Amino acid sequence: MLHAGLLYANLMGWFQESNISLQIISPEIDEYSLSNDQKLLFKHADIAILPPECIFENNETNKEKLVPFANILQENTSGIITLKSSGIERPADLGGKRYGAIEIPYEVNMVRSLLKADGCDSPPFVVCPNRLSVWTDLLAGKIDAAWAYSTIEGIEAELKGAPINIFRFEDYNIPYPAVPLIATTKTWRADNPHTLARINTILNRGYQACNENPEAVAQILANAGLHHYTNDYTFNLNCLNAIRPHLLDTNGQWGTLNYQKMESFRSWLIYQNLVGYESEPIAVTDLF
Repeated sequence: MLHAGLLYANLMGWFQESNISLQIISPEIDEYSLSNDQKLLFKHADIAILPPECIFENNETNKEKLVPFANILQENTSGIITLKSSGIERPADLGGKRYGAIEIPYEVNMVRSLLKADGCDSPPFVVCPNRLSVWTDLLAGKIDAAWAYSTIEGIEAELKGAPINIFRFEDYNIPYPAVPLIATTKTWRADNPHTLARINTILNRGYQACNENPEAVAQILANAGLHHYTNDYTFNLNCLNAIRPHLLDTNGQWGTLNYQKMESFRSWLIYQNLVGYESEPIAVTDLF
């Protein structure tokens, strides 16, 4: 449902009206053999939805820089999720348990830091299933914990009668910013400024619709038959109602990038020796 505004705008024909030919590439097409940041770098995509970790890691090592231009949510709704039936009630309980990694940058280090912040020095046993099966593996009891969204996977679990616990990084002094970001490459942005501006305007329109009329958006997505995840009206509506409080900033604007939160997260990564130390401070905006 984090894609709802984009999908709705496309179904309404707003990209076509603006002379933008939009092709939506699902990770299921290649079973995540290429991550979204790699798709940008290899020019398999012009725009992608990414967590900030992928941007920071890329911009540390690659000449081609990744550039965020919108934030889908203004607050983080993701975290480490366990099923209440597992008896795992706090991060410290995850010591020695099975954590299903989705293999994003710094992930395992962040999970270990979460446990340590809760007083546990024993890390979880990390397993790496297919990225697309991590959530179903958790529901099936094949793993004990996974990184997911309370506003998406958490809603699915609730509807299936499987209540969850969520351990948010921010609650344990790990300053994880709002995710995910919508990004492109610095080269594509420079070559297509007017197209990017039109795309951002259409996305804003789509996500404002999610905020103003979630019932209509939920119904149109359900009727479109795009994917099994969006074919259920009740699931769509519950997810949209869950993300609505996090869609807009205090001025009622969608897409605002909070560079201060990203800077805090990057400073934490540097402190943890996960990102290169700099003798001269570099602002996050200079990395893009």
